Order: sequence, then C-alpha cells, then structure tokens
Amino acid sequence: MGKSGLMQIQRGQRREAAWVAFRRSALLAVLATLMLLGIQEGPKALAGEAPAIESIQIGIEGVAKLGHWTPLRIALSGGERDHRCFLEIETVDGEGLPVVYEDASGDASFTLKAGQPLTVTRYYKPGRTDARIRLLLRDEGTKAILAEESFAADHLPSTVSFYLQLGRDLDVGRIEAYGPRDPARRVVARHVAHLELLPDDALGYDAVNAILVTTSVEDALGKLSDKQRKALMEWVRRGGRIVLTVAEKAERWFAPSSPWASWSPGTLAGVRDSFETTGLMRYAKAAQPLPPRIRAPFLHIKSPRGQIVAFEGGGGLGDWPMLVRHAFGFGQVLVLLVDLDGKALVDWLGAPRLMAKLLGLLDEGRGARAEDVQLASTAYSDISGQLRDALDLFSNVVLVHFSWIAGLVALYAMVIGPLEFAFWRWLRRPHGTWWTLPLWVLAFAGIAVVLSRGFKGKESRVNQVEIYDIDGSSGAVRATVWAHLYSPDLRARDVVLSTKNLGDGVTVDEGTLTWHAVPGTRIGGMRGPTGMVVQSDAYRVAVRGAEGRLEGLPATVGS
Repeated sequence: MGKSGLMQIQRGQRREAAWVAFRRSALLAVLATLMLLGIQEGPKALAGEAPAIESIQIGIEGVAKLGHWTPLRIALSGGERDHRCFLEIETVDGEGLPVVYEDASGDASFTLKAGQPLTVTRYYKPGRTDARIRLLLRDEGTKAILAEESFAADHLPSTVSFYLQLGRDLDVGRIEAYGPRDPARRVVARHVAHLELLPDDALGYDAVNAILVTTSVEDALGKLSDKQRKALMEWVRRGGRIVLTVAEKAERWFAPSSPWASWSPGTLAGVRDSFETTGLMRYAKAAQPLPPRIRAPFLHIKSPRGQIVAFEGGGGLGDWPMLVRHAFGFGQVLVLLVDLDGKALVDWLGAPRLMAKLLGLLDEGRGARAEDVQLASTAYSDISGQLRDALDLFSNVVLVHFSWIAGLVALYAMVIGPLEFAFWRWLRRPHGTWWTLPLWVLAFAGIAVVLSRGFKGKESRVNQVEIYDIDGSSGAVRATVWAHLYSPDLRARDVVLSTKNLGDGVTVDEGTLTWHAVPGTRIGGMRGPTGMVVQSDAYRVAVRGAEGRLEGLPATVGS
C-alpha cells in the first residue's frame, strides 16, 4: 500500500470518528433538552395532581359589608387521591388584629375526592376595607396546607343598607334613588339571578336589611334547596324582614302542606279577578296615578293574622285587606295580596316607590326619604359608639390622663433644672448635684410605675351588657351580649361563651362569639386609622358552633 492510500484511510477514519462524536453530542443535547423540559414541567404536573382552589365568590351578588358575617363560596378540585380537609380564612378584625375564622359546625371537615370538584361555603366577618383575605385548605390529619389563595375584596361600609329581590326581575335597583346621598349610608339593591348562590345558613343574610319576593311569574323560593329554605326562614325568625307579593298562586303557596304555610296572611277566601287601587295608592303615596280599578288577581283573606297595614279601598266597613304584616319569631312577614310582577303593575312608574315602602326604606310615619331621619352616624355619636365608650369604663380602674403625664414631665424638668441649680448654689456645693440627680430620677421613675400599675389594678375585669328578646308565642329567647375585657398584663386569652348551666329544658341552637367594632372613619372605626396595633399571632374565631369561642385573643397591658 502506498503512502497516499494510507493517508486516505486515516482521513476516512478521522471523518468517521468525527461523525460518531457529532452524533453523540447531538444525542446528549437532545437528552439534556428533554431533561430540562421535564424539570420545568415537573412542578406543573405535580401541581395539577394536588387539590386546588378554582374560584371564590364573596357575599350575595358580590355585596359584602364591614362588620357583618359574609358567605365565601369556594370551588375546589380534588388531586390525585382523596383528602379529608378543612378550610381556614385569615384576615384582620375591626382594629387591624390578625384573625382566623374556622368552622365549628358538624360539617367543618369534608372529603375532597380525587379528581372531583366540590363547592363549600364558609363565613367570615370583614373588619377593614384595605385588608387582604387568605384562604387555606388544610389536611385534617397533618394540618399541612394543600392549597391557598390570597386576594383583596371590596367591602361596603357597615352603615350601607342592602336589599334583595327574588323572582321576576323588577329592576329593584331603582329604589336606590330613595336612599341617603351620603355614600356611607347609601342603599344597595340587587336582584338574585342565580338562586343556587344564596346562603345555606342564616348567618349569610347578616348584611341584608330586607328581601322582596314575587311569585306569579317565577317560583323563586320553590327552587331553593332544603338547607337554603331553612336558612331563609331562620333568618326571618331571628329578626329579618321579608315581603311577599302573592295572589294568583296563593293557594299553592299557603296550602297546609306547603313549607311556606307559616307565612300565610290569614284564612284564604279565594282570588278575585280585579281590585280597586285606592288603598295601594294611599299606602305608596306615589305621584304616578293608577286606574281606579285594575283587572288583575287579588287575594281575599278572612281572619287576617297580625296587622292590616293597607286596605283595598278607603278602609271602610267591609273593605278587604290589601297588605298584612305579622310576626314570625323575632322577624316580620309582609304579604301584599296582589302580584307586583303581574302585567298590571310591572310597568307602573310608581312601583319603585312602592317597593321602597314595602322594604321599610321609607319612613312609614311621614313618607320621608331615609336621609331625613338619621338613625346612625359614621362617628362615635351613634348607639354603637356610645355603647363602646360606656363599656370601656371599668370600676376601680383609673386611667392615667395625659395632663398628669405632662404635669409630671414639667415638674421633673423644673426639679432637675432650676430648683436643683438654685439649691446647690445656695449651699455653695455645686458638685452635690451628682449625688441628688440619680435620686430624683429614681423617685420620678417610681412615681411613674405607681401611676401605671397602682391606679389600673392587677385583676382582669369584664364589663358587659345583655339584651334578651322573648318570643311569647314559641318561648324562644334571643340573647345578645356585648362584653369588654380589661387586661392588667400582656398575654393572649381564650374566651368562651358558655351555654352550660342554663337550666333544665333549655337548648341552644347556635352561639357565635366575635369581635365588636364601630362604623366610621375616626380612630378605632372600621374605616378609620387603626391606631396602635399589637404585633401578635392571629387569634381564632369559631363560627357556627354550639358555643362561641375565641382562642389566643391578644391584649396589651392595661387595655
């Protein structure tokens, strides 16, 4: 073999080696790329296998108010396996302290099945307009966080009036024109389009002032679940106000077997095909007239329950009731015996004023706008603020006034200054001030300690106001307690609203213990500056339990 042939063989071997090296490098690059993609996609795949919080809906029709219990509807999705879970809601109270709301009812824990969706409702009480809300999904056994979501929500002032309308949409938002012009006390009205989003606990209606229900076109209440129906009735029983407009379908609504039979206005005596409008016009005091007589269903009743608020005509002998109001527990039910959503009245220009009157928005004595009679202010001159100030006055606890502190500082400056100088100059021993100055410092420090501890006391104290409402017909009792705790030292406390030892035959349906704040923009108000906030761990509030409970409530010295 010649030299040239040998060189050709060596070149061919080098080319083959280079090609093999290139293929190896390309293969390694591909494998590295796949591994990198796998690393990047790995957390997403794992995240998809874990439980997740898909969506959150706040309040009713998106409306929530400061200082009122608010429903939080949470849509969850299961992970790769079943989990026994519970939810926690973290936010701040009315004074800016961190708080955690945990459900204490029988269904507090739930099973989130693998790959399955689940919607649960929990309740919290917003305290500040600028606060964020953190929702935690925890494993019941390990308490580990399975999913979490942090978000901000828009909460209306606590003094805003909130009204709902169920049934055919009557454009209930028109009644907002009859509310105050003050943004902090304005009226908000909403039609509920998705009935499945209504609360399943009476606590969820805490922010609602009154509800209007129409029945002839859409049977809204008939679409409620059993839990929603019981929640609505319990809300009325606890003091809510509901207005029903019933005529055409009254026999089905108030039949003995109907779940709404207890809201019947009296003994049904048939449905007439027309009615006079004199009484309706007189009650609404609307400027827009109606024909003297309208062809529309009108419900006749005998032996009306409660009070007849308006008659069909002028209210003379033999006149038929038009509007009946009766008590239901601590609440009230108003039944208008014509269909407000019928053809005869749905386009009436005076309907907004009639709805506002039925819902209690207008003063029934004078027909005035709500802003003409100021029931509450956004400052501390309202009943809530006065109650809070009175509960802050503890017996045998003397607060150190600022004037005392200012006077002590002025006296201290005078003693260690001109008096000290004049005394030692008179004795002609100016160096003596080095002996007396520490004594004066210790003396005034002792005075400060005596003022801070001796006057305020060393024992914990509680001031409370109790109000009891008694329903004579059922024997039910509703108790409300406002309590202020005075703490002489700095520590976290557990507070329990005990329902034990109430006597034989006494049963408690539910007890809720939570913080109390005042409306307004002043210091301490829910829309005002928070003042001094204690840096502490979040305390816990038990919601919907048999007994109210606060755990780890922080208290500063002498507060």
